[in-house]
Amino acid sequence: MFVLIFIKMKLKIIFSIDKEKLTFFAEFLKIDKKSIFEDANKELAHIKSLWSQKSCFMEKFFLKVFKQELGDEIKIFIFPKYFYLGATETSGHIILFGQPLRTKNFSSAIIAHEIGHIFLSKNKLKRPIIVDEVICFMLEDYVYSIFDKKSLSNIWKENELDLFHLNAMKIAISEIEKRGPIINRNVHEIINTLIDQLDRVIIKLKPEKGLIKNITYSNKRIK
Repeated sequence: MFVLIFIKMKLKIIFSIDKEKLTFFAEFLKIDKKSIFEDANKELAHIKSLWSQKSCFMEKFFLKVFKQELGDEIKIFIFPKYFYLGATETSGHIILFGQPLRTKNFSSAIIAHEIGHIFLSKNKLKRPIIVDEVICFMLEDYVYSIFDKKSLSNIWKENELDLFHLNAMKIAISEIEKRGPIINRNVHEIINTLIDQLDRVIIKLKPEKGLIKNITYSNKRIK
């Protein structure tokens, strides 16, 4: 149960499809444009509904963890689930999502992960980029634990993640096991703890660049 004192926040989130990007991907990946729009709109309705069912909880969750307001709205553009896409443009408060649902609340967990990147982009503490990824995996894990009664280790297989994300996930799991879920932690404390304990090799890891390069598109539409 959350106890909210002194701070009031309204997390404004807009779900939509990006017609320009969908048209681009349809041409780039040689997919029928009508099909890609139908699939995107179907996913949009479902994912928006799933988030709406827990929007109040999520708003309190982010307030409890970050204790700050974003100010601007967050735009979440939904893509067909066969894109295997999850990305954030922190400066524009934009999230792109399109993945098969591994659990009922998988989309909400991934969106929470990506929203975490937007919140963390406002934090001025100097830290390696992998620190933010660890914290966002901890946010993702908490959503699974509450709504699906699962953890990160039940969701992702090691061969699905690049070296950067795999190490970040493993560190997040270790942090949760040693010190408890993120809801009981302080973000600044987590940042400082990770900076102190991370190996130099891990600190130097970076995510792969390029949105197109990171899309593992399947040419079979998933029903």
